[in-house]
Amino acid sequence: QKKLEVIKTLEVGIAPLGITLLNKKNLGFIGNVGTDDISVINTQTDQIIKTIKLNTAPLSLTSSPDETKVYVTDWFKNNILIISVKEMKVIDSFKVGKTPSGVIFNEKYNYLIVTNRDSNSVEIYNKNNNLIKKLETGKHPFGVYTKGKYAYTANVYDDTVTVIDLENWSSKVIKVGAHPYNMLTHNNFGIVTNTIDDSLSIIDLK
Repeated sequence: QKKLEVIKTLEVGIAPLGITLLNKKNLGFIGNVGTDDISVINTQTDQIIKTIKLNTAPLSLTSSPDETKVYVTDWFKNNILIISVKEMKVIDSFKVGKTPSGVIFNEKYNYLIVTNRDSNSVEIYNKNNNLIKKLETGKHPFGVYTKGKYAYTANVYDDTVTVIDLENWSSKVIKVGAHPYNMLTHNNFGIVTNTIDDSLSIIDLK
C-alpha cells in the first residue's frame, strides 16, 4: 500500500478553489478566484501547460462526460462559461440563476446541474444548454453532487441537504450539521462537510 503523502506541489493562480479532472485526456482544470484564471495541468507530467485568462472569478468547474468541454460558474455575472478543451479558451456562455455556485454533470441523463445560492434553487439543463427544470432547495445551496438518478445540494444557511430524484423531480430534505458546503456519495452513504461544526455528517442513502 502506498503512503498517503504529498509528492509534489504546483504553483497555480491565487486562491485556487474549483477543480475538475479529465481522466481520459490526463488533464486537470483548476479555477483561481484571486487571479480570474484557470490553470490547466498535465496530470501525467504534473506540469502546468496553459493558463486560461477570464474576466471573472471561476468558482466551480465540471467537465462534460466526453471531456470536450469544461463548464465554469461565473458567480458575479450569473453565467455558465463553456471552455473548449481542444482550443483551451471560452467559446460560449449562458445565463443561469443568481450567484451560481456549484456545477456538475449527470452522466445518466446527460444533464448539467447548477446550484444558485441566492435563488435558493437548482437548475437542470439538457445537452443543448436549455433549461428543463428549476427546483427549490434549502437556503443558500452551494455544493452539488450527482450519481445515478439522484442529485444532492448542500444548503449552507438551513443546515440541510436536498436530495432530488432526476427521474420524477421529487425531492427530500435531510438535516445535517452546521453550514454544510459540499457532499459526495460512496456506496450507500452520503458524506457531507459541515464547516461550522468542523464535522462530517454521514447519511444512510437506503
